[in-house]
Order: sequence, then structure tokens, then C-alpha cells
Amino acid sequence: MGRLVGDVVLFLQLVDIAVHPDHQRKGLGKQIMKKLVDYVDANAPHAYVSQVADPLGQRLYPQFGFKGVKPGIGMYRYLRIQE
Repeated sequence: MGRLVGDVVLFLQLVDIAVHPDHQRKGLGKQIMKKLVDYVDANAPHAYVSQVADPLGQRLYPQFGFKGVKPGIGMYRYLRIQE
């Protein structure tokens, strides 16, 4: 599975790119990425597209034109639920 999140004009982020472990190493990740990248190329060719890669993704994403950003670190913030 995989999703694009953003305004579909200027900024997009690839998220939730995942293949069940039983089906990894069969080219499914490449098929997912191809569909997503083809969609961006056809519908938002000038958009800035980002993603955060885990170690496995660091091998996949460069095949689709993604480059590492240095120096840089990923950041996150958990949602805090107030009662």
C-alpha cells in the first residue's frame, strides 16, 4: 500500500509505503512506487515530493529519483490527547 498526502499542487509526501513481509522481495514495492510517481508526474509535475525512508526504503526510493538530504534529521511530534 502507499499514499500521497498534500495539496497535490506544490507539496506532497509519500507515506505508508508498505508490503507485507510474506510478499516482500517480489517487486511489489516497485509497482506501488511506480504508480505513485506516475500519478505525480501526470498531475503535479512541479510539486515538491518528500518521504522519510527506513533502511529498506533507502534502497528503493533512489530508483525513482529520490535523493538523500544532508545534513538533515527526521522529526516528529506525538499527538497529545487532553482529558
